[in-house]
Amino acid sequence: MVFKMKNIFKNSLMDRSWSIESLAISMVISQVVLAAPFNLPPINEKLRYTINETFIEKDVIRNDNYFIFLDQDFDGIPDAMDNDIDGDGYDNITDEFPEDKTRFGSDLNNNGIVDFVDFEYSENITEKERAKASALQVQVYEDYNILIIPAVEINLKQVRLVKELLDIGFTDTTNHLKFVIFETTHPTSWLTKGKYDEEWKQIVIYKDQLINDEEINLTLTHEFFHFVQKENPELYQGFINSVGWSSNDNERQFTYQHNNDHHYPKISLSEAKLRLTNTNELIVYDNFPSKYATVSPEEMFAEAATAYLYQEKSTQRDFVNRFTNFEEFVKSQAFKIFNDLFSIF
Repeated sequence: MVFKMKNIFKNSLMDRSWSIESLAISMVISQVVLAAPFNLPPINEKLRYTINETFIEKDVIRNDNYFIFLDQDFDGIPDAMDNDIDGDGYDNITDEFPEDKTRFGSDLNNNGIVDFVDFEYSENITEKERAKASALQVQVYEDYNILIIPAVEINLKQVRLVKELLDIGFTDTTNHLKFVIFETTHPTSWLTKGKYDEEWKQIVIYKDQLINDEEINLTLTHEFFHFVQKENPELYQGFINSVGWSSNDNERQFTYQHNNDHHYPKISLSEAKLRLTNTNELIVYDNFPSKYATVSPEEMFAEAATAYLYQEKSTQRDFVNRFTNFEEFVKSQAFKIFNDLFSIF
């Protein structure tokens, strides 16, 4: 079902003064690594699937598990930063044999999706919902060239939400999103609930950090709007300029002046970061539906869009618990802008 807008919802460089000794050591390490097979350490996220009555579990490929000096396909990109380690044209996460360019995996049903991430064979969704989830996965892949990957148990509602968000129409293209991945826990930051990674062009939802389906859906929606910022920068820039943000792109510094009204003070981003205290000056303005929205223009856009979407779509009001400034937000310029935007598409 297509939802219409009115009705729903990246180190600093390494020190260049390396000694000859340290450089030699790194080269030796690289040679040792290249001389032996590289094994990924196991992690808790699993792709669980059954093919030809054989049950298999497979770890999700993480590039940061690879050695920074290793470049197995000799394309000039270290494996730790290469989304196609063996250079066979298949992203690591959809390559059953990411270090072997002669193999990538089977596609028994010829739907264009390699079997080990295909809902038709996945054990991370119930048998009752598998067929519909598979159909949605194929439809999203065919319509948007985005692949939903179940590395943890999910349900049909969560698969459907991905399609509903894409169907809104905020972007004409999806060049900056290739995967929506459901996992358990972030490998290094257990507080992370979800993220949009623009370099890897993926949204990742960490289900173990989310209490219930509503939190999962809110997090997915929030991260989706980070993708929108990247895919449709004109829309994003128009919004933040209208509500009062200005920036120095070279220094990554921002100021906020409420609705560009000179009667209000200009507030710097360093002050806006005080989001966890009562001294945060931005939260008093109705354009910010939550304290987290005051972190940066990017977070404000994602939070405001999510808050607007849910007040339009949700039949229950539990989502308001996330947006502590919601009652004021519905009277704001930000709310009005999204009301106009959602009515256009």
